Amino acid sequence: KVLFWDDATPLLPSQKMFNTFLKVSGINVFKVLSNETLKKKYEEKYQKYLEISNQALAWEKKHLEGKTYVVIFYPLDVGKYGGYPADTAVILLCDGEDIAYQLLASGYGFVGPISLSNYEVSKLYNFTETRQYYEHYLKAEEYAKEHKLGVWSIDLSDLK
Repeated sequence: KVLFWDDATPLLPSQKMFNTFLKVSGINVFKVLSNETLKKKYEEKYQKYLEISNQALAWEKKHLEGKTYVVIFYPLDVGKYGGYPADTAVILLCDGEDIAYQLLASGYGFVGPISLSNYEVSKLYNFTETRQYYEHYLKAEEYAKEHKLGVWSIDLSDLK
């Protein structure tokens, strides 16, 4: 069983998930797949991604299998105004630790596109509570990027 929520999108061994990762990383996947030279580099990076996504699944299994965890549904202030893709946060605690935060800080997940959209809306309309919620997870992701952990160890610079 794989957990999936947009605040911390776990790595799954699929091309669709890899392409989503590339998209949130600023890569134009269509441009890459339309160019033979870039397509070869894409394939190499996809193989590395598959290795890391299998490590991520093992990490999830180790941290969640057979354990009791608490799921907290937390309404965000964007919900008061309607029309936003996600107005409820889902926080997963296992042994008192925020699993989404740990997943992101380990580089075994990334902040998904809906969450990134909500974060931008929260800044635009000054939804302080929502902005702080997403910044918490973006800091974990930034840590993994800075330390080149997990999926962030894949150098995407030659795909841009």
